[in-house]
Amino acid sequence: FDQKVLDEWKISASRLPAGSIILYGEKSFLQEHWQLVLIVAAIITLQSGLIFNLVRNIRRRTKAEAEIRLLNESLEGTVAERTLELRDANAKLAELNQALDHTARIDALTGLYNRRHMDERLREELEVFRRLQEEFSVMIADIDDFKVVNDTHGHEVGDQVLKVLAEALCSSVREYDIVSRWGGEEFLLLLPGLGEADAFDRAEMLRSKVQEITCSQADPFLCVTITIGVATIRENESVSQLVNRADVALYQGKYSGKNKSVLAR
Repeated sequence: FDQKVLDEWKISASRLPAGSIILYGEKSFLQEHWQLVLIVAAIITLQSGLIFNLVRNIRRRTKAEAEIRLLNESLEGTVAERTLELRDANAKLAELNQALDHTARIDALTGLYNRRHMDERLREELEVFRRLQEEFSVMIADIDDFKVVNDTHGHEVGDQVLKVLAEALCSSVREYDIVSRWGGEEFLLLLPGLGEADAFDRAEMLRSKVQEITCSQADPFLCVTITIGVATIRENESVSQLVNRADVALYQGKYSGKNKSVLAR
C-alpha cells in the first residue's frame, strides 16, 4: 500500500491486512539521521574515553605528588638530622683538635708552654722586631744542682720542684711575658719590650723571688736556687743565635758559682 494514498483516504495502517507493506511511509528520526547518530555516539564515546583517561591521569599525578611530597618531607627530615649530626660531629672534632693542639703546646708536668710553642712565639717576636724595631729579651733559667735533688730525694721530689718553680716563675713575671719549659730543668722566658738593662734587672728579681718562694715551702727539699742567662735581640740575629747567647751566659753563671744572673755579650 502507498502511504500517500492511505493518508489521502484517511485509512489507518491498523485497518490493513496483516503482513501488509507500506511504501513511501515516513521515516523515523533514527532511520533518517543514523549517520549523524553514529557520529555523535562515536564522539561521545571518544570524549568519555578521554575524560576517563584524564581523570585517571589526574588521580595518578595526585597520588604521585603526594608520594613525592612524603618523600621530600622524609628526605628533609633526614637531611636535618644528618645536618645536626654533622654539626655535632664537627663541634666534637673542633674540641678534639683544640685539645690536641693544647696538648701539643703544653708541658704535661708543669702546665707551662713547651719548647714547640715557644719556638713559634720567638719567631713571631722576631718578625715584630724586624718590622717595628721593638726589642725583646730572653732568659734561660736552670735549677742549680737539680741532679743532686733527683739522685738524693728521687724523681717524685724532682717533679715537685719543677712544679713549684714553674708556679714561682709565672707569679713573678708580667702578664704578657711568656714562661716555657725549655727542656729538663731549664725554663725559657720571653720578655717583649725589654732591653738589656731592664731584662737583667728582671732576671735578678726573678732569681731572688724564686729562691724566696721555693724556700718558704713546708718541704725543705723544694728549696732551690736558679742561674739565669739573659740575652737581648740584636740586628740581623736569628732566634737560634739569640737563644745560644743566652745559653752561653747561663753556663758562664754555672761555672762561676751558680745562683746568679749573667748578661750575654
